[in-house]
Amino acid sequence: MSSMGPRVLSGCLKQAGFSTRKLFLPVDEEKGDIPAGLFLYPEGLLEQIAALSEGALFIGISIMTNYFDRVAQLCMFLRENLSVPILLGGIHVTLMPKECAQFADYVCVGEGEGAIVDFATALSEGSDASSIPNLCCLKDGEFIQNPTRPPIADLNAVPFPDYSFDDDYALSGKELRKLDLDLLKQLMSTSAPGKDTVEAKPYYITMMTRGCRYTCTYCCNRALLRLYGQKAYMRRRSVENLIEELTWVLQNLPFVELIVLADDSFFDVDDGPIQEFCEVYREKIGLPFYSLSTPFGLSDSKLSMMVDAGMVYLQMGIQTGSDRIRKMYRRPSSNDEIVKVTNMLASYVPRILPPRYDIIIDNPMETDDDVIETIRLLLRLKRPYFIQYFSLTLFPGTELSAKAAEAGLITDWREQVYRKQRCHKRRTYLNFVLGLFNTPVPRAIIRLLVTKPALLIFNRPYFGKLLRLIVKD
Repeated sequence: MSSMGPRVLSGCLKQAGFSTRKLFLPVDEEKGDIPAGLFLYPEGLLEQIAALSEGALFIGISIMTNYFDRVAQLCMFLRENLSVPILLGGIHVTLMPKECAQFADYVCVGEGEGAIVDFATALSEGSDASSIPNLCCLKDGEFIQNPTRPPIADLNAVPFPDYSFDDDYALSGKELRKLDLDLLKQLMSTSAPGKDTVEAKPYYITMMTRGCRYTCTYCCNRALLRLYGQKAYMRRRSVENLIEELTWVLQNLPFVELIVLADDSFFDVDDGPIQEFCEVYREKIGLPFYSLSTPFGLSDSKLSMMVDAGMVYLQMGIQTGSDRIRKMYRRPSSNDEIVKVTNMLASYVPRILPPRYDIIIDNPMETDDDVIETIRLLLRLKRPYFIQYFSLTLFPGTELSAKAAEAGLITDWREQVYRKQRCHKRRTYLNFVLGLFNTPVPRAIIRLLVTKPALLIFNRPYFGKLLRLIVKD
């Protein structure tokens, strides 16, 4: 329940003299893909949202691809019942602005901190907002896409996320409740990262960087690089600025027990910046923290400093064990390099919790042999660890989705991509074998299950039907 982006934008608006009301609609992960026509928000909740939005200068909504249907339903209801302009932002808008402009009055491409203040100012003054940089709209049936302003060079100038409780609401159960410290603590605990393997603790999520230096073909960062350019895109806040934010958290959100660094590229610097962060964090903050990493950004010296500073958990993207698919994804590490890094991580257990490794499954362009190579890589990794499986979503605007569309693998974007749930595994034999890595099943049995005789018997279409009979979601 972090919603960093909307909270930062609220901070920008307040800094400019506007008041805001924030509504948070956390979504439990669906089990299985979303069927067409599913009633995602009940009528009573939509009426609550409309009542709280009545009389606003504008309504801003952030959208990610997998929540497209929810946002479309919400926008249609608000447009039918209110006469308040709707502004959409978020990564899906940046990738697909013309599509999103069909059900909103304005959409924002790229970073929205400057655009949203300019937009609010224009509306408050009664002036035309259709020419504001970063904003797009349909005007007299024509799609207007204005120039994109450069990315924010000085991240220290961006306001901290707005965690005030003066006029905020959050979905709890089936209705919106006024947000207070108790409800925020509850929501932060139930959505805690890693809660499926460790005790859920109320957490605060933040980022020190924006952007990523790598160009993975399945990731939106590659599309953003085309928008902004490599040099301008990767940016980093100062340690002092981050510590100031976290000091505020200690003083104002006393229930927080854990800090989550959600950066794509936190480790992708020399040892110096890591050492500076660790020294100041250990002295002034001291809470245990989680971090993300890549195999190619991590080193023993960086890891040692982070663990000494309080890092207790690390999540790292491996994605595949197949050389062919790794080239398709543009991931630079070899299997031997991945094994070396994971051995290093294993040496820090139990000072840190067993690490979590991300694996991409259900790629329609990979073969059974590719999946078996991933299984064989996981068999080489030193236990304990936990595997997080992500069912590949071919996000629009990415290089991989363009390749899949060209191959005829995507015929209906809304059905095959927008309604896809990224953590729901397809029911196949090899996915079943992959799932065994998060169980006590001995490796010898897993090796046996990918031998030629086992594959000949079990790796067949009937296996998924059998699973549906014996395993409930």
